[in-house]
Amino acid sequence: MPLSRQLERAAAVLPELGEPPAAVAHEVRVADLAAVPGAVEALMAATGARDARARAAWFVHGHAWRTAAPAIACLLLCGRAPDAGPANVALHVDATGAPRLRLVDPEREVAGSAGLRDALTANLAVVVALSALAPLGPRARWSLAADAVAGAALHVGRRLAGPDGAVRLAARLVGGPGPLTVPLAIIDAAPPGGGEVTRWRGSCCLAHREGLDLCPSCPRRRPRRGQEGPGLG
Repeated sequence: MPLSRQLERAAAVLPELGEPPAAVAHEVRVADLAAVPGAVEALMAATGARDARARAAWFVHGHAWRTAAPAIACLLLCGRAPDAGPANVALHVDATGAPRLRLVDPEREVAGSAGLRDALTANLAVVVALSALAPLGPRARWSLAADAVAGAALHVGRRLAGPDGAVRLAARLVGGPGPLTVPLAIIDAAPPGGGEVTRWRGSCCLAHREGLDLCPSCPRRRPRRGQEGPGLG
């Protein structure tokens, strides 16, 4: 079955992935983001964040999740992964103000989870290097990106491969070496009722700078060694 059909199948199983969008005139490939005036600013504005640091954090995390999740779904559905590298991923903001992502050639594929990790790393290296993200340091940007890839693997993987399969895939994608690396720090790999696999994130999404509560898995909530944690309930 063509990978384009597998992407459609993934969207049917996991509606949160969204249907693959059609090409539009104003889309920009990730590889060209830095060279197209206004492209990065439009994508960052689509996050809805007002604070400069939160806007940068939400852009990095959101882009990494939207790039990784459909490719992970394909890998788990058919054992094949589309190329999510910077030359094969195009971005635009749609008429509703939402960021959208399209694989330029959905039939171009990479070799398994290792190839997907390499493609994601190349894609995210372009994003992390954008000067518009200067309010965040490079280490924070990579941590946000790796957290998003880990989160996508755990979310999609739980549905398609069960909790254990999700954790194994997440470990392959963000377990190092290289910059796309973050400890999984699993809190609960088998929550009651089949809920999400939970982990302590390596980065803060800075939601508190927008007046929101800290996420339950935020590292700012993580108890120090030797202290009893508050849990995620």
